Amino acid sequence: MRMERAELMKLMQDRDYRTDIYKVGVFRFPSSYKFERHEHEEIEINYVAAGCCLMGIGDEFVPMKKGECIIIYRHTPHSFMVNLKQSCRLTQLEMKIQVPARQYENRFLNELGGGRQYRKCSNCESICDYIEMICRHKNAAHPDGAGLLQMDLQLAALYVSLSEKYKEEDRYVPRKNDRFGQIVQYINDNFTEVIDMERLSVDYGISSRYIRKRFQEEIGMNSSQYINTLRVNKAKELLWNFNLSITDIASLTGFGNSQYFCRIFKSFTNLTPVGYRKLWSGDGKRK
Repeated sequence: MRMERAELMKLMQDRDYRTDIYKVGVFRFPSSYKFERHEHEEIEINYVAAGCCLMGIGDEFVPMKKGECIIIYRHTPHSFMVNLKQSCRLTQLEMKIQVPARQYENRFLNELGGGRQYRKCSNCESICDYIEMICRHKNAAHPDGAGLLQMDLQLAALYVSLSEKYKEEDRYVPRKNDRFGQIVQYINDNFTEVIDMERLSVDYGISSRYIRKRFQEEIGMNSSQYINTLRVNKAKELLWNFNLSITDIASLTGFGNSQYFCRIFKSFTNLTPVGYRKLWSGDGKRK
């Protein structure tokens, strides 16, 4: 770690090093909130300070709960969804980092060149603390030289903390028979089909009670909420297609019938599917 810090201090004096912070702060999102799929030049770091959410990274769904952090690298398509019954609070930093092309002791800096879409880390309270301190220095009314130096020091500390988390993740060897992870992946791949959790518990050889416990511990919501979060957000996308009827969308998203679909959709959004569609069409379009 001492070598990393010395390397970072030297790097920050390099004229080819540059950091531009575009957004930093604490942001609250209501239940059922969704930010549509997008990508950008900046690296995005999100720490879940309260609640839980789902990050869509490429074609993958990544569940996030309190205390976890996700680093999304530039040009990675991603979306953001909040759970049905619970709001979510994120400590967030978006920034551009330009570093000379070479190998570093710091794992975080080494990954800036590409090759990965994201990193997810647990127990990230220190990362949250550094982002909050960066926010205070960034938002100072008239930051002087000392204030800018303090922000650079906090950025260096953030890079070191991220690098240590990467090392922890790389040391972790997933269990070959992580059947709960296999069940979540099955749901991610098949949420538009009928999903019987009791059947899955038999097929994967673990009890339904254990599955329920792991959903709360690992994802922060129960299996029904998780499945319905995926389905409702898929339905929101399909409602833009005015050639599809409500019955068509209920079938395409795994709800089975339009009555059940409408009830669940309204519990998420406080709108019926028809009401949601009207927001984006004709006289009902948002202004």
